[in-house]
Amino acid sequence: MKLVFILPVDILSHLSGGVQRITLNLRNYLLQFGFEIDVLVLQKESEFSVNETFIKRIEPSATSDGEIMDFIKNGHYHKVINQLGFSYNVTIERIHLELGIPIITVNHQCIRCLFDQYSNNLRVNYSESSSKLKRIIARLMHFGVVDGLIGFIGRKKLKREYQRVFNYSNRVVVYFDDFKNELLDLFGKSIENDSKILVIPNILGDEFSQMENVNFSNKEKLIIYVGRIEDQQKRVDKLFEFWEAFSNINKEYRLEVLGNGPKFDFYKALIRSKKLERIDLVGNVTPKAYYQKATFLVLVSDYEGHALVLTEAQKNGCIPISFRCYSAIDKVIQNGLNGIIVEEFSVSKMVRVFEDLTNDQTKITNLQNTVQSVGDFSYPKDMEIVTKWQNLINE
Repeated sequence: MKLVFILPVDILSHLSGGVQRITLNLRNYLLQFGFEIDVLVLQKESEFSVNETFIKRIEPSATSDGEIMDFIKNGHYHKVINQLGFSYNVTIERIHLELGIPIITVNHQCIRCLFDQYSNNLRVNYSESSSKLKRIIARLMHFGVVDGLIGFIGRKKLKREYQRVFNYSNRVVVYFDDFKNELLDLFGKSIENDSKILVIPNILGDEFSQMENVNFSNKEKLIIYVGRIEDQQKRVDKLFEFWEAFSNINKEYRLEVLGNGPKFDFYKALIRSKKLERIDLVGNVTPKAYYQKATFLVLVSDYEGHALVLTEAQKNGCIPISFRCYSAIDKVIQNGLNGIIVEEFSVSKMVRVFEDLTNDQTKITNLQNTVQSVGDFSYPKDMEIVTKWQNLINE
């Protein structure tokens, strides 16, 4: 059977995002069962791109929809694994109606969070736009009435777009029962909808599938961030706001920022202009060595799906401290046992949590003693997850 995964972002040689790593890990496992699998990336090639014969790139443009359709038609694929989530609704609709190829859509985000954070996300996006009109709208959204109206209209439009992808997908995969319930709340609790949605956890891959033997005495006074360097969704602006405050309180810890993104150069310049101390933008690197030496991982996103970095950090004895950025985060972080969840997206509360911990080594030691437990979230082995995927694809 021939399959194609469609990805919204590129596969990079060093630090790819969670969706890319999940896709590659799943592909590598499924190849063992005789599937033939290509990956279509909807982004132009960059200097960090992985070049493999199974990867095809199409840069989004006014004509790219036709290119995508031609690629899938000429590839003679039996099934499409849509890793775009509920985006690109027109493309998914055309694949379903014109080509009749079964589509499995994977939702990688907390749906409730996307709707809750819609206005905030749009405001950040518009404030950085090259369009003068969008920047004006972003400023107007600081007024409650404008923000409420734009948010109401936008969420209605978002629901319609998501509904189209849901309708044209043969199956929908989510990571947690919480996410399935959110989709049922959005699209309606019916037997048909319930049977369409399947819960399959993420594959971690060989590198992070096992707990590491950690020598905590080798841990450094180091906090790491792992992810894209952007303000939209990842809220690196809040990361820098946090560090400005915390670095003035604690002079021993340092922050290393792993990843790249549209605001990498901006924050490089900001470090220089504000003379921020003990902070380094590392760029695209393999993160495992950093998990192993860091005491803490910090996550300040507005929303996430699983945030694999939390689980990866735990497995390497690195304590994750995160905003409550998705509804199922309690399945990954058992608060106060294998990490800390900070409420209300409050930077000042995040600072206080770090200040409290770094002033008391006993509290850090207690967390280190339990950080490698997975709390309520008993993570299945990768092959159990692959078996679920194999059964789904063979339906």
